[in-house]
Amino acid sequence: MELNLHETCKPVFGFAAAITSAATLKSKVIDRRGYNGVEFIFAYGLTASAVDTHTVTILESDSATTGTFTSVADANLAGTEALAGCAAAALTSGVRINVAKRIGYLGNKRYVRAYAVAAGSATTLGSCVALLYSPEAAATSNP
Repeated sequence: MELNLHETCKPVFGFAAAITSAATLKSKVIDRRGYNGVEFIFAYGLTASAVDTHTVTILESDSATTGTFTSVADANLAGTEALAGCAAAALTSGVRINVAKRIGYLGNKRYVRAYAVAAGSATTLGSCVALLYSPEAAATSNP
């Protein structure tokens, strides 16, 4: 039997927020146990200003509670943090606003999380979901 995407991935809530001033959003700590990869998906909604920005950083650790989370080396990412964020630019739907972007984690640490730093005067950041994939044992439960 061939497994499909639904049976081989697990979504994990990261964060959802509307921001009216500069802020740092931290996703929940994502436990990769039983999965070989993580794809972070960011959804950006409307913003009133072309100077608003969203800067993404992916962090990793060996411990969820006692370890220090450090920035992931570029070699352990699929895509770039810059492409997962939003730089100041024209407010183009599907490019700068009302858009979903992604970045993958390919490292070997058990725990990961995402930070999104919003800057500007009228920033709105929609959400972050982590999609765990490539399970060591399939099929996965829903959710």
